[in-house]
Amino acid sequence: MGGKLVVVQGWDDSGTPFPLNTIDYYENVEKIMGGTNSTQEFARLFMVPGRQHCGGGEGAGSADYFGSLEAWWSRARRPT
Repeated sequence: MGGKLVVVQGWDDSGTPFPLNTIDYYENVEKIMGGTNSTQEFARLFMVPGRQHCGGGEGAGSADYFGSLEAWWSRARRPT
């Protein structure tokens, strides 16, 4: 099964340009791992509109990220 990684980043993170750095990181992972499809077997990136650093803001403030990660790892249900 291997490890899984869920990356959640708010577009309104006050650490500007932190959201762009996160996208750059993920795109580099895709390049190294052979493309989007092979990367999404173990890693997913979710950009949340309005969300600030570690929550808060106009965007989604809470979600069961750990539950999504557990369901992906144990039941092969990819987060969407």
